[in-house]
Amino acid sequence: MKTVNGEKLFKIGMGTWGIGGAYNIRNKPGGIPDIPGINPVNVIKKAIDAGVNVFDTSLMYGLAEERLGKVIGNCRDEVFVASKCGLLKDGSRNFTKKNINDSIVKSLKHLGVEYLDLYQVTFTENDCKHIEGTAEALYELKETGLTRYIGLSISSVDQGIASLNLPVIDTLQFTLNLLDVSVLDLLKLCAEKSVFTIIKSPFNKGVLSGLAGGKSFGSNDSRRDYLTQHNLSLRLNAAKNIMEYAKIKEADLKTCAAKFLFSLLDIGTILFGIRTENHVDWLINMYRDKRFNDDQLSLLVKGSKKYYSDIANTFSN
Repeated sequence: MKTVNGEKLFKIGMGTWGIGGAYNIRNKPGGIPDIPGINPVNVIKKAIDAGVNVFDTSLMYGLAEERLGKVIGNCRDEVFVASKCGLLKDGSRNFTKKNINDSIVKSLKHLGVEYLDLYQVTFTENDCKHIEGTAEALYELKETGLTRYIGLSISSVDQGIASLNLPVIDTLQFTLNLLDVSVLDLLKLCAEKSVFTIIKSPFNKGVLSGLAGGKSFGSNDSRRDYLTQHNLSLRLNAAKNIMEYAKIKEADLKTCAAKFLFSLLDIGTILFGIRTENHVDWLINMYRDKRFNDDQLSLLVKGSKKYYSDIANTFSN
């Protein structure tokens, strides 16, 4: 699929948080334990063989960069490798030029490559004031050749608008899924400004894919801190209400969530948390499957907006 920059990037991208293993941020779980019997390196190989060519990682994703690096050495020109910085292991944020420069050097070493295709800085809701200075530091980094493109991973519409006012930004990464369509206007703005769109959390932290089975996440899973049993139940109920509103009966929740984004996104890449080879096969089948028609898509969007008020307070935890 052609992107706004002319790169041939597949709509299915691989987010690597889920293959970084268990690690700590601020002395609390920051990742997720490996699945017993599953080799993350083999999962990456399977994804590449299936046509996935976008891999998004981070210096803070445990062993993710090293594991990705074990695979991409033999196919560097065939894959689009993105990494991120901004978060430190003590839980603080650092957007200084020095930290950005130091972080990419570490990521390049972990990955075993001489350059990145994309380097991003991740912002939380309180980091909007740092956007302009961060963009300047990223642009200077791009000039060195250590990264081909630069982008920001944002957490609010206001941050997105502020980012799109900066001509140096090549990509914008933000959350969009069946439960949260608050950023839909950003899709149009990105297209207008030729900024490539990267969608994160397509299954709403695993809620829409059934990873938690409707129960609390494990004690070593970082999602447990903010996605409590109560919040998880509220989100699952909202998702079911959205599907009923749109009269979607032929698909389960996970299928509906995937088809929703494949149907909605014209240009861009969706970062799925692929953790097993079976996940790869399932996603490829979903991508090839029939899309929702315009009426179904419109009802799903309306339903998401209608029931968002039921779960809005769960996103502040």
